[in-house]
Amino acid sequence: MAPTTIDQVVARLREGRALDDLRTARASARTDVIIKRHGRRRVLRQIEALGIDRDLAHQAVDEVFGDVDEGDLLERVLARRLGQGRQFIADRAEYRRIYAYLVRQGFDPSAVGTLLRGRFRSDAPPDNE
Repeated sequence: MAPTTIDQVVARLREGRALDDLRTARASARTDVIIKRHGRRRVLRQIEALGIDRDLAHQAVDEVFGDVDEGDLLERVLARRLGQGRQFIADRAEYRRIYAYLVRQGFDPSAVGTLLRGRFRSDAPPDNE
Protein backbone atom coordinates (compact mmCIF):
# COMPACT_ATOMS: atom_id res chain seq x y z
CA MET A 1 0.00 0.00 0.00
CA ALA A 2 1.10 3.54 -0.63
CA PRO A 3 1.84 5.69 2.40
CA THR A 4 -1.16 7.95 1.69
CA THR A 5 -3.47 4.93 1.54
CA ILE A 6 -2.13 3.66 4.85
CA ASP A 7 -2.66 7.08 6.43
CA GLN A 8 -6.24 7.14 5.15
CA VAL A 9 -6.96 3.66 6.53
CA VAL A 10 -5.48 4.56 9.90
CA ALA A 11 -7.52 7.78 9.98
CA ARG A 12 -10.73 5.85 9.24
CA LEU A 13 -9.93 3.30 11.94
CA ARG A 14 -9.34 6.08 14.45
CA GLU A 15 -12.58 7.83 13.49
CA GLY A 16 -14.45 4.56 14.02
CA ARG A 17 -12.61 4.11 17.33
CA ALA A 18 -11.15 0.81 16.15
CA LEU A 19 -7.75 2.30 16.98
CA ASP A 20 -8.29 3.93 20.34
CA ASP A 21 -5.61 3.43 22.99
CA LEU A 22 -7.80 4.65 25.85
CA ARG A 23 -10.60 2.28 24.87
CA THR A 24 -8.12 -0.59 24.66
CA ALA A 25 -6.62 0.36 28.03
CA ARG A 26 -10.05 0.45 29.68
CA ALA A 27 -11.01 -2.94 28.23
CA SER A 28 -7.73 -4.47 29.35
CA ALA A 29 -8.07 -2.97 32.84
CA ARG A 30 -11.65 -4.25 33.22
CA THR A 31 -10.57 -7.74 32.16
CA ASP A 32 -7.62 -7.74 34.54
CA VAL A 33 -9.75 -6.59 37.47
CA ILE A 34 -13.02 -8.45 36.91
CA ILE A 35 -11.80 -11.71 35.41
CA LYS A 36 -8.22 -12.05 36.58
CA ARG A 37 -8.65 -10.17 39.87
CA HIS A 38 -5.38 -8.29 39.67
CA GLY A 39 -4.49 -5.30 41.79
CA ARG A 40 -3.92 -1.76 40.57
CA ARG A 41 -0.15 -2.04 40.13
CA ARG A 42 -0.28 -5.19 38.03
CA VAL A 43 -3.12 -3.86 35.88
CA LEU A 44 -1.09 -0.74 35.18
CA ARG A 45 2.01 -2.80 34.24
CA GLN A 46 -0.08 -4.98 31.91
CA ILE A 47 -1.52 -1.97 30.08
CA GLU A 48 1.87 -0.31 29.72
CA ALA A 49 3.22 -3.61 28.37
CA LEU A 50 0.68 -3.28 25.54
CA GLY A 51 2.57 -0.16 24.46
CA ILE A 52 -0.05 2.29 25.69
CA ASP A 53 1.10 5.70 26.87
CA ARG A 54 1.67 5.92 30.63
CA ASP A 55 -0.79 8.80 31.12
CA LEU A 56 -3.55 6.97 29.23
CA ALA A 57 -2.79 3.80 31.17
CA HIS A 58 -3.13 5.68 34.48
CA GLN A 59 -6.36 7.30 33.31
CA ALA A 60 -7.90 3.95 32.36
CA VAL A 61 -6.79 2.27 35.60
CA ASP A 62 -8.13 5.15 37.69
CA GLU A 63 -11.48 4.96 35.87
CA VAL A 64 -11.83 1.20 36.29
CA PHE A 65 -10.72 1.19 39.92
CA GLY A 66 -13.11 4.07 40.59
CA ASP A 67 -15.89 1.47 40.40
CA VAL A 68 -14.04 -1.19 42.44
CA ASP A 69 -13.62 -1.57 46.19
CA GLU A 70 -9.93 -2.51 46.27
CA GLY A 71 -10.17 -3.80 49.84
CA ASP A 72 -13.01 -6.12 48.86
CA LEU A 73 -11.08 -7.29 45.80
CA LEU A 74 -8.06 -8.05 47.97
CA GLU A 75 -10.26 -9.95 50.45
CA ARG A 76 -11.76 -12.05 47.64
CA VAL A 77 -8.34 -12.89 46.20
CA LEU A 78 -7.10 -13.89 49.66
CA ALA A 79 -10.18 -16.05 50.30
CA ARG A 80 -9.65 -17.80 46.99
CA ARG A 81 -5.97 -18.32 47.77
CA LEU A 82 -6.71 -19.75 51.23
CA GLY A 83 -9.47 -21.95 49.81
CA GLN A 84 -12.00 -24.24 51.49
CA GLY A 85 -13.50 -21.46 53.62
CA ARG A 86 -10.30 -21.02 55.64
CA GLN A 87 -10.09 -17.72 57.44
CA PHE A 88 -6.64 -17.78 58.97
CA ILE A 89 -3.02 -18.25 57.96
CA ALA A 90 -1.38 -21.18 59.72
CA ASP A 91 2.28 -20.19 60.01
CA ARG A 92 4.99 -17.73 59.03
CA ALA A 93 5.96 -19.64 55.87
CA GLU A 94 2.39 -19.54 54.57
CA TYR A 95 2.16 -15.85 55.51
CA ARG A 96 5.28 -15.08 53.48
CA ARG A 97 4.05 -17.08 50.47
CA ILE A 98 0.64 -15.42 50.48
CA TYR A 99 2.14 -11.97 51.05
CA ALA A 100 4.50 -12.39 48.08
CA TYR A 101 1.68 -13.77 45.91
CA LEU A 102 -0.65 -10.85 46.62
CA VAL A 103 2.06 -8.26 46.02
CA ARG A 104 2.91 -9.96 42.69
CA GLN A 105 -0.77 -9.74 41.81
CA GLY A 106 -0.45 -5.96 42.04
CA PHE A 107 -1.88 -5.18 45.45
CA ASP A 108 -0.38 -2.48 47.66
CA PRO A 109 2.15 -4.06 50.06
CA SER A 110 0.90 -2.09 53.08
CA ALA A 111 -2.72 -3.10 52.40
CA VAL A 112 -1.63 -6.73 52.01
CA GLY A 113 0.35 -6.62 55.25
CA THR A 114 -2.55 -5.06 57.15
CA LEU A 115 -4.99 -7.67 55.88
CA LEU A 116 -2.69 -10.61 56.52
CA ARG A 117 -1.72 -9.50 60.03
CA GLY A 118 -5.38 -9.71 60.93
CA ARG A 119 -5.51 -13.26 59.60
CA PHE A 120 -2.31 -14.59 61.18
CA ARG A 121 -2.73 -17.11 63.99
CA SER A 122 0.14 -16.33 66.31
CA ASP A 123 1.02 -14.13 69.23
CA ALA A 124 4.02 -12.68 67.40
CA PRO A 125 3.46 -10.73 64.17
CA PRO A 126 5.26 -12.08 61.08
CA ASP A 127 8.55 -10.44 60.19
CA ASN A 128 8.42 -10.41 56.37
CA GLU A 129 7.81 -6.74 55.74
